[in-house]
Amino acid sequence: MGVVTYNGMISILPSIATIIHTIVLWQDKPTKIRVGSVIMFSMWFIYNLAVGAYISSIVEAISLISAIASIVKIDIINNKKVLFNFMHARES
Repeated sequence: MGVVTYNGMISILPSIATIIHTIVLWQDKPTKIRVGSVIMFSMWFIYNLAVGAYISSIVEAISLISAIASIVKIDIINNKKVLFNFMHARES
């Protein structure tokens, strides 16, 4: 449908975001799902701003912030703790 409703480069973003979302939902690793979600939410945020859907932009911004926060908390901070505990256990 993105090809049929093409109206400039910005009109492609929803189609690409939907394809990314579909691919991401098939992933087994939660980290890949979170990273794909950040990309998808970013595309929807940009699209909604471009077309003047400001309330939807706010919703996408909240979703984007939530996804980024989960990457930081789960994938970055927790992995550092696991790595630190592993390194500390090897020294003992």
